[in-house]
Order: sequence, then C-alpha cells, then structure tokens
Amino acid sequence: MDHQLTGHLTWSTDPTVPGWRLTIEEEPGRPATLLPLGTHVAQDASQQELQTLLADAFHQYTGAIPDRIDLLIPLDNGHGGTAYQFCVRYEEGVREYWNKKLE
Repeated sequence: MDHQLTGHLTWSTDPTVPGWRLTIEEEPGRPATLLPLGTHVAQDASQQELQTLLADAFHQYTGAIPDRIDLLIPLDNGHGGTAYQFCVRYEEGVREYWNKKLE
C-alpha cells in the first residue's frame, strides 16, 4: 500500500518569509506542517521545476524521494501569489519512517 501526502505549494509575498512555502496536510486533529522553501526557484517556474522543488523538499524532510508527484496547476492566485495543490506518493517502505518523523 502506498503512503500519500497532500497539501499546497504557495508563493508567499510576505517579506518575512518570501518565496515558495510547502504546507503538508496532516491527519485529522493534527496541525499542518509548514516549510519555507525560499526563492531559489522563480514564481513563474515550470511544472517540472516545481515538481523538482517538491522532490527535493520531501527528500530533505523524509529522507526519501517520492515515487510520484502530482501537481495541479494552478489552484488559485488568492494567497498573495501563485498556489498549487500537490499529492506525493511513497512506496510502503517509507511509511514507517514518515510516521516516526511525525511523532
């Protein structure tokens, strides 16, 4: 069984945390995880560049590269910039590691 993670990738115009931000939706009753990703990838990046940004971010956060990344383009422009919804999938072996990260 695959492990699936969903959330939003948004471009922030907030001067205290500019650039891309990753919001990972958690299980019900748990707060979402927010990770600032910086401005090294431009706001008008291609879908491939954004998928690479997500792969790198999840690799750093979980220790494993996702097996699949789906990016819906665009979700909206209501966050002071561009926003996308994403879904990443890992094979079964990563689930145990991911659950330990969340504890």
